[in-house]
Order: sequence, then C-alpha cells, then structure tokens
Amino acid sequence: MTKLTDLQLAGLIDEIACAIQVGDPIDQTLRRLQNRRMGKVGRVAGAIALRLDRGESLEEAISEIASPVTIQLQAAIAAASARGDGRLIARLADQLRRRDQYLGASRIAYFYPLLLASIAYASMVWVAAPLVLQNRGRDFHWAPWLTTSLQWLSTNYWIPPLIVLAIALVLWFLFLRGQSALPYHSRRSLFFFSLADQIRGNVPESDAISLAARLAGERQLASIDQPTLDTPAVARLIGQSNTLADIERQVEFIQHASSPKPDGESSPTTREPSILVARLYYLGAHHAEAAQRAIYCWSRLVPRAVMILIGCGFVLSYAWWVIAPIYKQVAQW
Repeated sequence: MTKLTDLQLAGLIDEIACAIQVGDPIDQTLRRLQNRRMGKVGRVAGAIALRLDRGESLEEAISEIASPVTIQLQAAIAAASARGDGRLIARLADQLRRRDQYLGASRIAYFYPLLLASIAYASMVWVAAPLVLQNRGRDFHWAPWLTTSLQWLSTNYWIPPLIVLAIALVLWFLFLRGQSALPYHSRRSLFFFSLADQIRGNVPESDAISLAARLAGERQLASIDQPTLDTPAVARLIGQSNTLADIERQVEFIQHASSPKPDGESSPTTREPSILVARLYYLGAHHAEAAQRAIYCWSRLVPRAVMILIGCGFVLSYAWWVIAPIYKQVAQW
C-alpha cells in the first residue's frame, strides 16, 4: 500500500472519474497515467492496473492506496460505475484539493507566528536576561520577580520549549490523530451534494442515502440498514432546511406553483423530487459556505491575531519591564 498526498490522490481520482464518464477502460487509463507520471502517482496507477488485470474489481484494487478516504473512494467508484457518471468521484476530488490548499495555507500562515515567537524567546533569553542580570542592583533596580524569573530562565532555557512541544504532541494525539477524513462541514456538504446528484439521477432512495453516507464518511448514517428520507437520523439532517427562511419560501412557492391548474394539469418541472433536490443542493451549499468560513478563520484570521498578540506583547512587556526602569533610573541621575 502506498500513501498519497491529498493533491496526488485528487489527480488520480480525476483520471478515474474522466475514464468512467467517457466510458474508457480503467486499466488502460491507469497504464497511460503510469507512463505519463513519475513518482508515487505513477507507481500506484500501475499497481491498480496490475490488480485489475488479475481480475479484481476497481473497488478492491483501489485499496492499494493508503488513505483515510479509501472507503469513501470505494463507495464513490461503486456509485459512479453503476451510473456511468463520474461526478460523485469528482466531488470527492474537489474536497481533497480544497483540504490540500487549506493545509498548505495554514502551514505558511502559522510559520510566521512561530518564527516571531522563536525570535522573541531567543531575544528574551540571550539579550534581555543578560542585560538585567549583569546590572542587577548595580546601576538599575529591577523588580524582584523579574530578576528571579530571568535568572531561572537563563539557567533552564530549554524547559519552556520542551513543555510547548509536549503540549503540542498531546493535542495532536488527542484531536488530530483520530480526526476523520474530512472536517464536519465538508462531510455534510459532500453528503448533501452527492445525495442530490443521485436522487436527480433516479437512484433508489435507500441506495442513494447509503452511498452518500459512505462517500461523505458519515459512519452513523452508513450503519443504518435500508435508510429512507423518513429515517429519524436522515430526517433530522434534511429537516435543518426548515430553519432557513429562504429555502422555505422557495419551497412554498414551488408547491403553490405545482398545485393542480384549473384544467387539471400540473407543472412537470415542479414535482416533489425537484423540491427535494433543490433543498439538498441548498443545504450542500450552506455547509460548503460554512466550511469556507472555517478555513478563513483558521488559516488567516487566527494566525494574524496570534502574530499581533505575540509581537505587541513582546514589545510592550520588554518596554515596560526592561526599558522603562532604565529611563526612570537615568531620569534620577
């Protein structure tokens, strides 16, 4: 098994989705990808093609990829192969590509606060501490707690970074190591969009919900036998649109428009399935927008706030506790 990055996996998924969409043999597509791409992507494509040649199904062969979304990818391939429609796989590839962009932006955004904190800590240990300790009680009168703290810090300067590293490892182990394949809003967006695509394609209700749940990584929904839109867990999710005034007004308008005309005819484009599909697309877009807000918060807003707090805190504390006593002493001379 080979582990791929989100971007590499998204590229491989796109190739499979295009092959399913146009009806090309998957093994030939993967062979072309193997000859065209170097590195892990080419090796994985060749390994999957080899397993296909041995008679394995694509769902089984895709287990060659070591990824948290392998099960979701298998569900998407099963649905896409049955319908000859690669949109479900393409949606999963889009989510992986967005997550890769988010992680890349977060690494860059958090690099500068960490760099600033490291510079501030190094300046405090190797600049401020010697300045205070060398002039302790001779020229300037520092606060007792300041001299005691800097004396301890100059001797045990390695302890605070070690504590920070230990806390970071504990947080990673508790919250990130067991994290699901996709964030909450991304999973919900993928669930609603994929369910809407399948219902729009006249896939049976139970099969559509099960495939959408597996595709989105919703384990609780995927574990339900023969789910329907009336199943409490599913009804609660879709019923969230009842709190959204815009979609409710649209639904009421469509229902009014679909009422029997005076001549007994009704509009064929405003049937109840169309209302359901519109509601699902609306909920998918709602969660996609929430996912974008979360990405902006954690990849831009929080790093900038941390940078401002660290920078201003270091400058103000240095000016108040170190520079101010010097000027006060000089003013008394």
